[in-house]
Amino acid sequence: MSVLVHTEKCTGARKCLIIGGGVMGLSTAWHLLKDGHTDVTVLDHPDPLAPSRDISKFFRVDYTDPERMKLVLKSKNLWENDDLFKPFLHRTGRIVAYPPAGVDTLTGIDRARSGLSLPARKHESARLLEDIFESTPISQQLEVVYNEDDGVVDWNRVMKSLKQECMNTGGKFQEGRVLHLDSNTGGMIDAVVTSEGFVDAAQTDIILAAGPWIMQLLEASSIQQPPLSRAPIATGIFAFHLELTTQQWVKYHNLPRFSEIGVCEFVCHPTDVGAAKVTWTTAFRNPSGDGALSEPSDVAKTSLAIKMMLDARDWVRKRIPGLKGARFKSIQSYWDGVTGNQNPIIVRHPEHPNLIIAGGGSYTHAKDLPYIGRVVTEVLQGTGTHSQFGWDERPAGKHLNNQPSLYPDLLFGDLELEASRDQRVKDWNRERSDWII
Repeated sequence: MSVLVHTEKCTGARKCLIIGGGVMGLSTAWHLLKDGHTDVTVLDHPDPLAPSRDISKFFRVDYTDPERMKLVLKSKNLWENDDLFKPFLHRTGRIVAYPPAGVDTLTGIDRARSGLSLPARKHESARLLEDIFESTPISQQLEVVYNEDDGVVDWNRVMKSLKQECMNTGGKFQEGRVLHLDSNTGGMIDAVVTSEGFVDAAQTDIILAAGPWIMQLLEASSIQQPPLSRAPIATGIFAFHLELTTQQWVKYHNLPRFSEIGVCEFVCHPTDVGAAKVTWTTAFRNPSGDGALSEPSDVAKTSLAIKMMLDARDWVRKRIPGLKGARFKSIQSYWDGVTGNQNPIIVRHPEHPNLIIAGGGSYTHAKDLPYIGRVVTEVLQGTGTHSQFGWDERPAGKHLNNQPSLYPDLLFGDLELEASRDQRVKDWNRERSDWII
């Protein structure tokens, strides 16, 4: 982690209002309550578009950025040793296949691991996929590694457990969709307007942890937005929930999970019999109207959703043929805020002293659920800040991302138009019968 830089911006407020009950929000609430804060409220509007509502997530340590790896190693310690989190991390192992375009990422991971005195990953041939998953013959151009220490988090249950722990230790939860924030002439946020009414925010520190809706709320409140490279841009992807036979689930439950970088991921749920998902990792923005803002929207019934489901089906048939006969149960579109270099923004607003922005977490920082709230509390309490999570402009671009496939350089509208012309999509829309792998 970067060296802490001390700041004098702590407001000394005794109350804390957290907007958003996802990764950033719940983790922050937990850490505040552990620190002895007695007036912590989470204002949440559960939305199925939020990736924090997912059923499972990968846990991994490998990144190209050593600073990123240091953070996740702190989280790893809590996943493995804290009684609250330990039951939900399942060490399944994961096989990761890198195409030629992703070899630089693997090289960067090896370099970062070496710098942290971690052993290099053992590089395998693509034959490993054929041996484990009975894949059809695979191009030897794929670089394959087997990460035995990767795992899967039973995500829905850990989020419920963390929320319950927060309530057990005095945290309060209130439901309502935030419409905008009001500030007084001194720049202090003194009211939060929701779909349910009005929340008094006087003498309160406010943590805006609303994921892909952060930029919309800032705009609706006429509050200055972060520079483009630090703005958490609403970014969408698709996940497809599968229904396996019991025999299939038992088989793949006992095998490593599988990721093909830049294409797709397969996750057999660690505890729920029959449950699995594939995630198509092509990411996109959704600009609305004349403005540059990307807006989350439920796009699960669009032509693009069908096209990507058919692409995922073809990928599964080729890579994991033992899933033949499994059924696509549902299509889910998820949205998160992604910054230009995928480092979250966690910082006090330069013009509104009691407002902290904490966003850009669920896609790339969900695995930091046990620890990321500690970073937010350090900013809140004025004990320090982390420069890589700050407000100032940073170099940005796909090549700087730890997960380049999640960099939102594609537009939903363009992809949707292309998908609507796809003959496979037209055929599926006419017959609507092929949900079977």
